[in-house]
Amino acid sequence: GENLELLGSGELVGLALKNGEDEAISVERGAPMEGASSDHASFMQAGVPAVFIAAGDFSRIHTADDTPEFVSAELMGASAVLGIALLDTLAAR
Repeated sequence: GENLELLGSGELVGLALKNGEDEAISVERGAPMEGASSDHASFMQAGVPAVFIAAGDFSRIHTADDTPEFVSAELMGASAVLGIALLDTLAAR
């Protein structure tokens, strides 16, 4: 993908969107994945708030083309900054 998208619990997604704005990271609220999910879904089903940071292109996941050369270092770094900023926000509460 070319942009970061957030899926998950409304409050956490909202906080992460604000963190993205504060850190000048282009991020948007993603649309739920119809007929699919990721690790965050199990937490949400158990009542634990969760957020999933994705890059939008799921076409290679779990295929033979799911290889490192398709990982964007820039988006991976932005995801890390966003995750750390969200943890800092939650820790300050």
